[in-house]
Amino acid sequence: MPTPDPFLLAQIRHLIAQDLRAARSDADLTRRLAAKGYGLQSTDTGLRLTTLPHGVDIGPLH
Repeated sequence: MPTPDPFLLAQIRHLIAQDLRAARSDADLTRRLAAKGYGLQSTDTGLRLTTLPHGVDIGPLH
């Protein structure tokens, strides 16, 4: 996986921070992220943030 641009990743994390705090379940988080054009992908190293609908990897979700 390519190394994500740290500035871009920080901006996206800021954009979705409220959704990460407010989500009540995995399904709720998935719905909230999808509304903003993002998705989650489970990997061996944890969850990764992706774009929707194409699933382009953005970076780790931590």
